[in-house]
Amino acid sequence: MARKDIEFAVGAVALDAGLANMRKGIELCTSKKLILSTLVLVYSGMDTLASLDRALEHAYVQRDDFQAWVTVYLLPDSGIAASALELYAARCSLLHTFGPHSKLADEGKARSISYAWGNAKVEDLQKEIDERGRKDLVAVHVGQLAESLFQGIDRWQKAVVASPEKAALIWTRTDELYYPMDAEFFRQYRAAKEASQPGGA
Repeated sequence: MARKDIEFAVGAVALDAGLANMRKGIELCTSKKLILSTLVLVYSGMDTLASLDRALEHAYVQRDDFQAWVTVYLLPDSGIAASALELYAARCSLLHTFGPHSKLADEGKARSISYAWGNAKVEDLQKEIDERGRKDLVAVHVGQLAESLFQGIDRWQKAVVASPEKAALIWTRTDELYYPMDAEFFRQYRAAKEASQPGGA
């Protein structure tokens, strides 16, 4: 197996396995009513996809990359009332503090998110927020957010397949991912890398 082929194979395995692992983790946490853990996985998932899809000139994922990915792939047809910036603010507050407060919210640039989950209706929660005159809050259902992430990933994967340029960029970044590798695959991978080194076979 040529090094180019094996690098591609490793990247494909890493990406597919990572996305499947993410989805199973979210579904498991949801089924066990581990709401905070569900949200942590959902927001870190958005971060991961935004990083893979980040602008060419960005060595590391930035706020604009997160907002761009959410705007293009997650929010369309989601029914989610929060904006991409508000989801970014929620990501910051939840991952950093396990709470609703973020710098963007404190500065009045984004509403904080109040979450409905399980059988609760997001419309009822938003009605309560509105009746209290809370302009600083917006209701989002945890299940709806998770499902929108899954749909966003599907849209993103189709976009990658449809664009050779985009696909080429994504594949250069898959070596940043953890990946499963059995002993035989690792042997082939190591042999291919050694053969490509100066003085290699």
